[in-house]
Amino acid sequence: MRMKKIFAAIIIILCFTTAFLLKGCRTTFFNFDTRNMSFLYNPSVTLLHPECFVYHSSDTLSLLFFKINTNELFFNTQSKDFFNKARIQVHYRLLDAAKNDELLDSATVSYFIQRGAKQGKFITYIPIHTSHLQKYTLEVIYIDFFRHRGSQSILSFDKSTLNSPQNFFLSSEQLKEPWFQNTFHEDDLIKIRYDRQPISKIFVKYYNITSPLPLPPFSTKKMVSEKLIPDSIWTIPYNDSTIFRLVQKGMYFIQTDTTKSDGLTLLNFGKFYPEIKEAEELIKPIRFLTTKKKFEELNTYENSKIALDDFWLKLTGTVAHSKELLRIYYSRIQLANKFFVSYTEGWKTDRGMIYTVFGSPGTIFKSDNMEKWIYGERTNQPSMNFTFEKVDNTFSENDYVLIRNDIYKTSWFQAVDVWRNGKAYSVEN
Repeated sequence: MRMKKIFAAIIIILCFTTAFLLKGCRTTFFNFDTRNMSFLYNPSVTLLHPECFVYHSSDTLSLLFFKINTNELFFNTQSKDFFNKARIQVHYRLLDAAKNDELLDSATVSYFIQRGAKQGKFITYIPIHTSHLQKYTLEVIYIDFFRHRGSQSILSFDKSTLNSPQNFFLSSEQLKEPWFQNTFHEDDLIKIRYDRQPISKIFVKYYNITSPLPLPPFSTKKMVSEKLIPDSIWTIPYNDSTIFRLVQKGMYFIQTDTTKSDGLTLLNFGKFYPEIKEAEELIKPIRFLTTKKKFEELNTYENSKIALDDFWLKLTGTVAHSKELLRIYYSRIQLANKFFVSYTEGWKTDRGMIYTVFGSPGTIFKSDNMEKWIYGERTNQPSMNFTFEKVDNTFSENDYVLIRNDIYKTSWFQAVDVWRNGKAYSVEN
C-alpha cells in the first residue's frame, strides 16, 4: 500500500509537470521542504533502484548518466509489438538551487530495452543544457512503463567552479563502463576524464584517516573538527588513457588546481565495502548497542569471530534467532554505508548511527542544507524528530551533523534495550 501511494505521487508530479510545460510557463518553484522524501533511504518501497550522476562535459552542457538493473524491469510478453521488451520513461526537472528551486528546464525521454540486455544493466545518458557559474538541483523520475512503478532521485550539483566533483568522469577499465560511486576497492582500475579545460597532470592527496564513532544523540560534548593534513601528495600525468588504482585504504583527493579548495574525493574502505564481512570489522558497529566496558571486553577476545558470535547469541538465546537479528542489523549498516558515505564510512556518520539503531524513518523533509527525520508519525507511538544540518565540507557534499539534544536520551536507551532483548527496533513497524 505504501509503495502504491509513493508511485501515485510520482505519477501526479509527472502529469502536473507535463501539463504545466505545455502551457509554456517556466517560473514554477518546487518546495522540497514539505514533501515526504523517505523513499530516498528506503529501498523496500520501490522495485526500481537506479544509480545516477552528473558530468560537466563543457561550459554549456552537462550529462545525466544513469544505470538501471534490467532484472528489476517488467518485460512485456503479451504484446506483439513490444514482445520481450521493457519500457523506461525518464523525466527530469532542472532547478535553480540559488533561486529557491525555480524550474529552468524539463524533459521526458523513453527507452525500449530488449530482454537479455548486456550483463543485466542498461546504461545511458541524457544531455542537459546548463550554464557556467551556477548551482543546480536535479530531480529525476524513472517509470517502469509496463509495470506502472517508479523511482526518484534528487541530485545537487555545482557548475560554478572548474574543480567541483562533477567535472571529473570516472569509469571502470575492467568493465568498460561509467562508475557510479566514489568508493573503490584496491583491485579496481580507474580511468579518469576531465574536459573543462586543457590540463597535463592531476594532483592526488592521500589521507590515511580513521574516523571515530559518532557521539550518542543526547551527548552535550562538542565535536572538534580536525584539520586534515595529507599523508602524501603526488601527480599523475593526464591524457585520454590515464588509469590509476587506490591501493591503500583511505581517502584520495583529486584536483587539477591545488590553489583551489574543491576537488573530487575517492575512497577505499576495504575490499567488501559497502558490506562488512570480516569479524574484526563486524564488531565495531556493536558499540552502538553495548556499554563501553562490554565493548572493551569483546575486543579482548583472541578470536574476533568467537567474540561476535558470543555477543549476538547472548542477546537471542538461539543460533537461528541470532542469525536473523544479525542479518537485520548489518543490512542496515550496509544501507547506511551506501546512503550516507561522506569522507568516512556511512555507518560512522550521524545519519548512519540513527538509521542503524532506529531503522528507516517514515517521514523525511529535505532542503538544500538540512534533513528532518520523523519516526512514529504514522503509528500510535509518540513521534521522534531528528534534525541534521549539512556541513560545508571540502571533501564531501554528503556530510550532515545531528543537532544533539538531551531529550533523545530516553528514546535512545529504549531502542538500545529492544536490541539487547533480542529484537530489531523499528518505530514504523
